[in-house]
Amino acid sequence: MLRRLSIRVRLALLGSAVSALVVLGYASLAVTFLERGLLDSLDQRLVIDAELLERSLLWDGERTRLVGAVEARPGAGFEDSLWSEVVDAEDRPLWRSPSLGARRLPAASGRAFAGREFRTASLAGGVEVRLLILSEPIDGKPAVLKVARATEPHHREVGVVRTQLFLAAPAALLLALLGAWFLAGRALRPVERMREELEQVSAEQLSARLALPPARDELSKLAETVNGVLTRLERSFETLRQFTSDASHELRTPLAAMRAELEVCLREERPAAEYRAALESALEEIDRMTQLADQLLVLSRHEASRAEVALKPVDVRGFVANLVEELCVLADEKQQDIFPEAGRPLFALVDEELLQRVLRNLLHNAIRYTPREGRIDIGVNRDGDRVRIDIDDNGPGIAPEHRVRVFDRFYRIDRSRSRELGGTGLGLAIARSAALRMQGSLEVGDSPLGGARFTLALRAAEEGA
Repeated sequence: MLRRLSIRVRLALLGSAVSALVVLGYASLAVTFLERGLLDSLDQRLVIDAELLERSLLWDGERTRLVGAVEARPGAGFEDSLWSEVVDAEDRPLWRSPSLGARRLPAASGRAFAGREFRTASLAGGVEVRLLILSEPIDGKPAVLKVARATEPHHREVGVVRTQLFLAAPAALLLALLGAWFLAGRALRPVERMREELEQVSAEQLSARLALPPARDELSKLAETVNGVLTRLERSFETLRQFTSDASHELRTPLAAMRAELEVCLREERPAAEYRAALESALEEIDRMTQLADQLLVLSRHEASRAEVALKPVDVRGFVANLVEELCVLADEKQQDIFPEAGRPLFALVDEELLQRVLRNLLHNAIRYTPREGRIDIGVNRDGDRVRIDIDDNGPGIAPEHRVRVFDRFYRIDRSRSRELGGTGLGLAIARSAALRMQGSLEVGDSPLGGARFTLALRAAEEGA
């Protein structure tokens, strides 16, 4: 039920409930302290009464009875009613105030009483009294004094206070509810303002940001978080727009080339050789678009898959050596030398298919951009809890201003040269995506050979793990 209410209503109700508990606790403590205070005051009054009684009593000449007691004024009511009695050690009366009549004051708790005791007791007729029993010698002879006063005035005063608190509680709770409602509205006002500002945000206007509250509180942190989300969304939308534009361009170029060649062939009759050349050219463009579609599909699968990849220990040095043997044919065409680092087996936690995809892209790039009779070195080393695979070439390298975006989709340093060499601009994006899926990393830097160095870092594993 409460979940259907607005946050403001819930906060107001919660504040009122807390206030009600506070008021109830305060009232209970106030009544408790009042009762305790009144009881203490009554006990002190009984002590004074006992002292006055002890001073006013004397033994007669034969020390057989007490005389000279001071009585309370008759007709004064319970407020000044005082009942007193003096007994011996066996609780036999030695003197009793006339106001007691036939009633007796209760005896001490212990048989051999010698001290002071305060008690609340009832006399005959249902009169509740506060009783002081005091062992006090009178004129040198042992005696026990009992003095008592009615507790009705005490209960009446406590009842008045209880009634006042009961009558004041609804007003206090109403004020607490109104105050909680007002404070909740004030507290939620910045949230409402954020909501209104967020309503202005759309896919066409992602540059809008929330105004940060002046106070560095939770709402300010919330606004910063929302602004961070908007910034990431803006970048994602911009990346998506750029990707759509680049993909359209990459597909439009081969389609335009095929259309132009086919239109030229259809304008007039041509020899069979020219038709064959046009069809072969169209087939090359189709192959290029197929390669582009395949690479886009691979990237899409990498990003759509949320399941963790099952990694297993693999000898990376042996894996690199086998892959180099397959690609030596491409390097031999350009009379290039590839030198994989030899040594004892070095294991890393990888997915073999993803590792092959990363290394193939990196080695294809190295072979593609390294000049004829160039050199490519592949180093595999352990670095703490990582295994590093460094691929160095003596090609043109990558300038620092391009390294930030070289792993972006369709990004090319030299578009005309890349297209001429058959690249799609997706190889490095696929390589980094595969490296991240293996909980690794892929970075680019300068090579000691003068070209570029691509470093793939993977989680190390012990042999036989």
